[in-house]
Amino acid sequence: MRRLICVVALFAAGCAYHNPNEPSSLAMPKPGVPALLELATHSGFGAAGGTATIDATVRDAYSANLGGVTVAFSTASGTISAEAVTNDKGVATALLTAAPGGVLVTATVGTLSYQTLVAVQPLR
Repeated sequence: MRRLICVVALFAAGCAYHNPNEPSSLAMPKPGVPALLELATHSGFGAAGGTATIDATVRDAYSANLGGVTVAFSTASGTISAEAVTNDKGVATALLTAAPGGVLVTATVGTLSYQTLVAVQPLR
């Protein structure tokens, strides 16, 4: 009886073999579809105080910059450009005008969303 159980167990284990040459059932990301959103901020100083620019960079899953993509910007404090379109380097720029201090800015592309705190300097 024990031999029969061992034979059945070995047979079952052999049936679980996975062929590495078979195509994977996981879907590969499509090139040209936004998969990464990064923000960089640049605070204005002196006469440009009270403003900041926000650069949103959009890339696909293969790190290719995506041009022609609309990025929506929003903030709870101050005013910001509502939308901007990425250039050939994948960068869209928005202008924020707000009172001095920290201002939370959100950028959105499709289902991607990213927030950053922007330091707005006083006007001099």
